[in-house]
Amino acid sequence: MRLPRLLLSFVALLPLTAFAQQPVRAVPQLDISRYAGQWHEIAHLPVSFQKKCRSDITASYTLRDDGLIGVRNGCRTADGSLTQADGVARPVQGQPGQLQVRFAPEWLGWLPLVWADY
Repeated sequence: MRLPRLLLSFVALLPLTAFAQQPVRAVPQLDISRYAGQWHEIAHLPVSFQKKCRSDITASYTLRDDGLIGVRNGCRTADGSLTQADGVARPVQGQPGQLQVRFAPEWLGWLPLVWADY
Protein backbone atom coordinates (compact mmCIF):
# COMPACT_ATOMS: atom_id res chain seq x y z
CA MET A 1 0.00 0.00 0.00
CA ARG A 2 2.93 2.35 0.64
CA LEU A 3 4.48 1.87 -2.80
CA PRO A 4 1.41 3.02 -4.80
CA ARG A 5 1.06 6.06 -2.54
CA LEU A 6 4.74 6.88 -2.96
CA LEU A 7 4.53 6.51 -6.74
CA LEU A 8 1.41 8.67 -6.88
CA SER A 9 3.17 11.37 -4.84
CA PHE A 10 6.16 11.22 -7.15
CA VAL A 11 4.01 11.51 -10.28
CA ALA A 12 2.03 14.39 -8.75
CA LEU A 13 5.22 16.33 -7.94
CA LEU A 14 6.99 15.61 -11.23
CA PRO A 15 5.42 18.52 -13.18
CA LEU A 16 6.86 20.96 -10.63
CA THR A 17 10.34 20.28 -11.98
CA ALA A 18 9.40 22.22 -15.11
CA PHE A 19 9.32 25.38 -12.98
CA ALA A 20 12.59 24.67 -11.18
CA GLN A 21 14.93 26.03 -13.84
CA GLN A 22 13.95 29.05 -15.84
CA PRO A 23 16.20 29.70 -18.82
CA VAL A 24 18.71 32.48 -18.25
CA ARG A 25 18.11 35.41 -20.57
CA ALA A 26 20.85 37.84 -21.51
CA VAL A 27 20.32 41.56 -21.23
CA PRO A 28 19.32 43.13 -24.55
CA GLN A 29 22.40 45.38 -24.63
CA LEU A 30 25.63 45.16 -22.60
CA ASP A 31 27.42 48.39 -21.72
CA ILE A 32 31.02 47.12 -21.65
CA SER A 33 32.36 50.26 -19.96
CA ARG A 34 30.03 49.67 -16.99
CA TYR A 35 30.82 45.95 -16.98
CA ALA A 36 34.57 46.57 -16.82
CA GLY A 37 36.28 46.41 -13.45
CA GLN A 38 36.71 43.86 -10.70
CA TRP A 39 33.82 41.67 -9.58
CA HIS A 40 33.85 39.68 -6.33
CA GLU A 41 32.05 36.37 -6.01
CA ILE A 42 30.02 35.89 -2.85
CA ALA A 43 28.61 32.43 -3.61
CA HIS A 44 28.64 29.82 -6.37
CA LEU A 45 27.59 26.32 -7.23
CA PRO A 46 30.49 23.87 -7.47
CA VAL A 47 32.14 23.89 -10.89
CA SER A 48 35.18 21.90 -11.98
CA PHE A 49 37.37 24.88 -12.90
CA GLN A 50 37.00 26.36 -9.39
CA LYS A 51 37.46 23.19 -7.36
CA LYS A 52 40.76 24.42 -5.85
CA CYS A 53 39.37 27.88 -4.96
CA ARG A 54 38.71 28.55 -1.28
CA SER A 55 38.32 32.33 -1.01
CA ASP A 56 38.80 35.74 -2.64
CA ILE A 57 37.23 34.67 -5.94
CA THR A 58 37.30 37.55 -8.42
CA ALA A 59 36.78 38.28 -12.10
CA SER A 60 38.36 41.37 -13.63
CA TYR A 61 37.31 42.78 -17.00
CA THR A 62 39.32 45.41 -18.90
CA LEU A 63 38.62 47.17 -22.19
CA ARG A 64 41.33 46.51 -24.76
CA ASP A 65 42.38 48.74 -27.66
CA ASP A 66 41.48 46.01 -30.18
CA GLY A 67 37.82 46.02 -29.11
CA LEU A 68 38.06 42.82 -27.10
CA ILE A 69 37.70 42.50 -23.33
CA GLY A 70 40.53 41.24 -21.15
CA VAL A 71 39.40 38.67 -18.57
CA ARG A 72 41.31 37.64 -15.44
CA ASN A 73 39.75 35.15 -13.04
CA GLY A 74 41.51 34.61 -9.74
CA CYS A 75 41.13 33.04 -6.32
CA ARG A 76 43.01 31.87 -3.25
CA THR A 77 43.64 28.16 -2.82
CA ALA A 78 43.67 26.17 0.43
CA ASP A 79 47.36 26.94 1.02
CA GLY A 80 46.72 30.69 0.64
CA SER A 81 48.38 31.08 -2.75
CA LEU A 82 46.75 33.11 -5.50
CA THR A 83 45.88 31.37 -8.76
CA GLN A 84 44.80 33.22 -11.91
CA ALA A 85 43.56 32.44 -15.40
CA ASP A 86 43.77 35.05 -18.16
CA GLY A 87 41.43 35.08 -21.12
CA VAL A 88 39.69 37.31 -23.61
CA ALA A 89 36.01 38.00 -24.32
CA ARG A 90 34.23 39.25 -27.41
CA PRO A 91 30.62 40.25 -28.11
CA VAL A 92 28.47 37.66 -29.87
CA GLN A 93 27.41 38.73 -33.39
CA GLY A 94 23.71 39.61 -33.37
CA GLN A 95 23.45 39.18 -29.57
CA PRO A 96 24.80 42.43 -28.09
CA GLY A 97 24.04 41.33 -24.52
CA GLN A 98 26.19 38.19 -24.69
CA LEU A 99 29.90 37.50 -24.62
CA GLN A 100 32.06 34.63 -25.79
CA VAL A 101 35.11 33.96 -23.62
CA ARG A 102 38.23 31.92 -24.28
CA PHE A 103 41.04 30.96 -21.95
CA ALA A 104 42.92 28.98 -24.60
CA PRO A 105 46.11 30.48 -26.10
CA GLU A 106 45.63 33.21 -28.70
CA TRP A 107 46.96 31.01 -31.52
CA LEU A 108 43.97 28.68 -30.94
CA GLY A 109 41.47 31.56 -31.12
CA TRP A 110 40.42 30.61 -34.66
CA LEU A 111 38.85 27.36 -33.35
CA PRO A 112 35.14 27.85 -32.54
CA LEU A 113 35.24 25.27 -29.74
CA VAL A 114 37.58 27.36 -27.54
CA TRP A 115 34.99 30.14 -27.22
CA ALA A 116 32.37 29.60 -24.48
CA ASP A 117 29.12 31.59 -24.22
CA TYR A 118 28.54 33.81 -21.20
